[in-house]
This record gives sequence, structure tokens and C-alpha cells, in this order.
Amino acid sequence: MFNIGKILLFVVTMITGLAFLFYMVNPFLPLWCQGLITVHRIKTVLTLLSPIIFGAITAYIAYQQHLLARTQANISKDQRDIAHNKLRIENFKELYEIHSSFAEVYVKIFNFPSLIPFNFIEEFEYKGIKKVSRLVDERFSTELQAWAIKYIEEEKIIEDMIRSCWLDQQKCKFLFDDDTYQTIFQYINNCAVYFGVKKHSIDDQLKYPNENNYTENLARHSLKNDELIAEVTKKMDKFINVSDIIVKHNNLNSTKIN
Repeated sequence: MFNIGKILLFVVTMITGLAFLFYMVNPFLPLWCQGLITVHRIKTVLTLLSPIIFGAITAYIAYQQHLLARTQANISKDQRDIAHNKLRIENFKELYEIHSSFAEVYVKIFNFPSLIPFNFIEEFEYKGIKKVSRLVDERFSTELQAWAIKYIEEEKIIEDMIRSCWLDQQKCKFLFDDDTYQTIFQYINNCAVYFGVKKHSIDDQLKYPNENNYTENLARHSLKNDELIAEVTKKMDKFINVSDIIVKHNNLNSTKIN
């Protein structure tokens, strides 16, 4: 950006050149000028100008150093931003899949039945059935058996999904800040509890077909799940959303084309 050797050489050359010029032309000047431009006066002027000249050089060097430091700081910031954005893009797929698994288990649990359809109650009432798996029996209609089979299949799927979410939740400890991680932990925990309440509601209905003691509990956990999945989505979005990188990349490409 600057070369101190060249600057000093230029200054010394200029001072020496001016002094030599005044000295050489002095004999050819009118007498009144010769009296004004003397060696002593030239030395005095140069003596007075030297601090100003070297002060200006020092200020120039300091300014150039400031520009260099600022440029290096900007380069360092750009490099940090590039590294950070690269990491965000590399993590995008994994983070998106984790969030998708959280959303999928939410939908599955929401749609999971908490009551056996009332048109089937007469079939198992007073028969001592304690588990849904016992409804897969020739004593019951094919419709009730089909419902029980689907229930068992969905129950197994949701159990596997919750187990997978717990594993994803462990990964989140290293991918998100503590606040986001704690929200994810609360959400998965509430999913497990909410799912358990729904299953207990079914088991209770098998024992006491005409009673339902889980309505308030189910509503409370359902509302809590709604709040937590919304909060999880909001907090994860700042880590998953890479639209700012895409916009910046598109702007750079547009600038290059123009």
C-alpha cells in the first residue's frame, strides 16, 4: 500500500533539489532578489519546513496503516462470515430433517385416537377386555378388528418416532443454543406424555366404556404441544433459514453480470 523508502527518498530529493535550484539561479536574479534569497534564509526556511514535511509524512503513514488495519479487519470478518455460512449450509439438510421429524410426530400423535369409536362399545362391553390387542379376535366384527390392527400399527410407528426424536434431541445439544435445546427437550417430553395419556384413555375406555376421565388432561397436553411445536419452529428457524445467504449470493451474481 505504501513504501516508506520511496517516500523518504522523494522528500529528501525535493528538499535538496529546491535548495540547489535556489542556489543555482541566485546569481542570475536581480540584486534586490539576491538580497532576499540567501543561503542563510534558505536554511532557515528548510529548517522550519522540515517538521511540517515529516509530520505530514508521519500522518500519511498513520493513515495508510489505519486503512490497512481496517481492510484486514474486513477481510477477517468476510472470512468468518464465509466459514459460518458454509457451516450453516452444510448443517441445513440435517437440521431440516430433524425439524421434519418433530413436525411429523406432532401430526401422528394429534391424529392418534384417544377413544374407541362408540359404535364398537357394545361389542366389547362387559367382556373383560383390557388391551386393544385383545380386540383382534373372531368374537368381534371385522370392522372392530381392522380398527384395532390399525391402532396397534400406529402405536408402534409413533413409539419408534418418539424414540428417534429423543436421539435427534441429543444431537440438538451440539447444534443449537441452550435455550433452543431446552425448548426441544420440553417438546419431545410433552409428546411422550401426551401420547401416553391418549393410550391410557383407550385402556380406561376398555375397562369403563361409558366413562371418560381424560378429557381435560388430553386438552391440556394438546394445547401444550401446539405451543411447543410453534416455539420449536420459531427458534430452529434462525438456524435452518439460509435465505439471507441465497439472497446475498444472487445479488453478487447479478452484480457480476451487470
